[in-house]
Amino acid sequence: MKKLALLAATALLTTTAQAGITQVFNVSGLGAGPLKVENFEDNIFVSGISFSAPNGIQRAGSASFSGGVTPSGTMGLTTNMYGQAITMNFSTPTSALGLYFGNDDRCCSNGFTAYLDIFGSAGQLGTIGVAANMNDYTDQFLGFTSDQNVTRVTLRYGSGNVGLYHFIDDVTFGAAASKVPEPATLGLALAGLSAALIRRRRG
Repeated sequence: MKKLALLAATALLTTTAQAGITQVFNVSGLGAGPLKVENFEDNIFVSGISFSAPNGIQRAGSASFSGGVTPSGTMGLTTNMYGQAITMNFSTPTSALGLYFGNDDRCCSNGFTAYLDIFGSAGQLGTIGVAANMNDYTDQFLGFTSDQNVTRVTLRYGSGNVGLYHFIDDVTFGAAASKVPEPATLGLALAGLSAALIRRRRG
């Protein structure tokens, strides 16, 4: 009976250990949704997401920041000061996010990787990255799905201060579905399982 309890507990712990972030390489990889898209074409941002940077953010024309090339429209989002990361906060936890990034040219960098740092309520869940093609255009996709609740994501260019304004467009995200048990929930589940096995043994 003790062996059975140990195997059951191990199975639950193994399921939790496999929780993580999966990088995807196009919008279709984000899943069926429901998904929302913020394309920055107007002054009203879609509900459920907010954007920030240390010195603030602004909508900007792609003609000035990415050679006029974006996945849609003529506008994107950038920061008020170069070299600053863009943070996205979710009013409801999400499980998928993807965006296009640009303004990656060799005027102010010899090359860099664009990273997404991904956070949940308990801390950082992971980081994904894509090497910039350095053609200036907003034509590269950076995205992920998660089996845990994501509350915040930060886009940064490189591991240090790259002398370029971050520029993004078509941010696509989806509300979180049911996830693997949180640590507290897992503990309760294990306690309940142990109690059931003890009752069975005594019976």
